[in-house]
Amino acid sequence: MVISLALAVLWYGVIPLMGAFLTRRSWRHFRSRFNELRCTRPLTYADVTGESHKISAMPRDFTFLGEVEALSEEDLLWVKNEELTIPVSVKRVSIYVLPQEAPLAYGGSSQEVPRKIAWSDVRSITEGSRIFVGGALVYKDGRVLFSSLPHKPLIVILYEGDERHLIYKTIQAGRHHNEYYNKFTPFLLALGAFSQLLMAFLHMGRPGYRGMVYLNLLALIGPIYPFIPPGLLFTLLYRRLWKRARQYRAFRDLARLPLFHLDKEGGGVTLYTGERYEIMPTNVIPLGLKKDPRCLWLEDPFVKNKNQWYVCGVCPPLQEKASLPVPSLPGPSQDPLIPYMVLEANPFDLIQTYKIRAFMLEMGALLFLAGGVLLNGILAGFLLFWLSK
Repeated sequence: MVISLALAVLWYGVIPLMGAFLTRRSWRHFRSRFNELRCTRPLTYADVTGESHKISAMPRDFTFLGEVEALSEEDLLWVKNEELTIPVSVKRVSIYVLPQEAPLAYGGSSQEVPRKIAWSDVRSITEGSRIFVGGALVYKDGRVLFSSLPHKPLIVILYEGDERHLIYKTIQAGRHHNEYYNKFTPFLLALGAFSQLLMAFLHMGRPGYRGMVYLNLLALIGPIYPFIPPGLLFTLLYRRLWKRARQYRAFRDLARLPLFHLDKEGGGVTLYTGERYEIMPTNVIPLGLKKDPRCLWLEDPFVKNKNQWYVCGVCPPLQEKASLPVPSLPGPSQDPLIPYMVLEANPFDLIQTYKIRAFMLEMGALLFLAGGVLLNGILAGFLLFWLSK
């Protein structure tokens, strides 16, 4: 009996949960690397025409926003923008295809996950597709190109829509909708069911082990317990809470975006564009920004009486700012990868609120799921015991 329970816990619980943590970790690394890259400056023609030995000796990270020009048989993807055309070495590199929906705060859904396509599986990419490339610029085979390095993985993202929505859509969607049900889960559940079937077969025909056979049969159908009434109701509640928790995790990461452009004390910094990035509090609701498609408005659902808003963006130059009759709110940067947002609470408080809320919802969801599985397991045990009489 102990062996049967241990096998069920191992194949249905421990190993899939390990896969879930690895899946969540991989998406976290993806978002972290994307944030690291988007804070670097975009590639220019001067960078490409620089001295090749300097590029080879000290590869630097750059970003590139443009469109697909052509594919080649050398595992190269040629991309272009208004300034230059550059090859991208995509051998052993995954290409992410963002969902077409708008970011969450624009009314989109957070349940879509970017499609991850290995270069070897790509048959064709439409010429003119909008693309983001981030990674190291290297000198290889007599030319300058983007390429993955062991400590500097390349990120290639295909997307549609406004390029100013790219950072929000990537951070929002770059997470699995349910880490437990990943690509390995069906195989693990099948192995678990096979182990229980084998144990039942070995003990069948031995009267002293009838209870063991019943236990193996109960564990055999364990993976379908969440989808059988009355436990199905608990599963639906679990999925609803987990979906909401995923939304709050996305909001938490969106609220963090402006903090990447502040100094250690939380003060504003000067960007590579020469613009001054700041988070400016205001007691007057900036309704005009709520209608601005370039600005992401992140709500605080837990504060009803709001009396302060935080506008994140670039401020006018000091000489221009001094000549304005009234204080001017920050605006969008020249770089579309720099966030332009309105937060309905202090960003540090907002991040903590979303983090706690997501954790509570996740714990509640797991309790509902476990309760439904336990309830159906008990009912299945009574039914099997009754049929065996």
